[in-house]
Amino acid sequence: MVDVGEKPISQRVAVAAGRVLVNEKTFSLIQSGGMKKGDVLTVAQIAGVMGAKRTPDIIPMCHPILMDGINLELSLDEAKKSVEIKATVSCDGRTGVEMEALTAVSTAALTVYDMCKAVQKDMIISDLRLLEKTGGIQAFIVQIMRKLRDRGGPVVCITVLIFMLFGSFFGMFEELVTLLPLIIVFMLSMNIFSAAFEAP
Repeated sequence: MVDVGEKPISQRVAVAAGRVLVNEKTFSLIQSGGMKKGDVLTVAQIAGVMGAKRTPDIIPMCHPILMDGINLELSLDEAKKSVEIKATVSCDGRTGVEMEALTAVSTAALTVYDMCKAVQKDMIISDLRLLEKTGGIQAFIVQIMRKLRDRGGPVVCITVLIFMLFGSFFGMFEELVTLLPLIIVFMLSMNIFSAAFEAP
């Protein structure tokens, strides 16, 4: 596994989603609670939470993570005839929880299939994806860049990005992250001053 011991502890959140496409008969049985195995959405929700907890047991290079919360939402989409699945996982740690979120969605989707397979064999599990990831240095920089883009203009944003890439190339990435707040304040100040001089 990758050594994450030197990474700072930060609040990390990952959101993943996926869906199970079913036919009209299966959809009606899920909706009405008519499946012989029981309440499909409730069982799949519990399975998804259990799956997130067992992620390092089935994904070999994943670190065991003490998660703060696992929120799994399952809903029915009438138009698509699908079970929509969304997982939000959070922790305070040195590495992200995107694999836990993706595993939660995958496990829930497979459980939906298992609960309904007696009625339909050709269900489709699709669109498994990571929607959002926050926390850690990379996410911190992305947030800063968005704020700079909105408040400081593209020139400031590009300048800071070049500066960070330069530091990363020469092995000074961590040091530059420490100085990043000062760099941002300086760049924003310069941008404000230049805007003031340009004003009529």
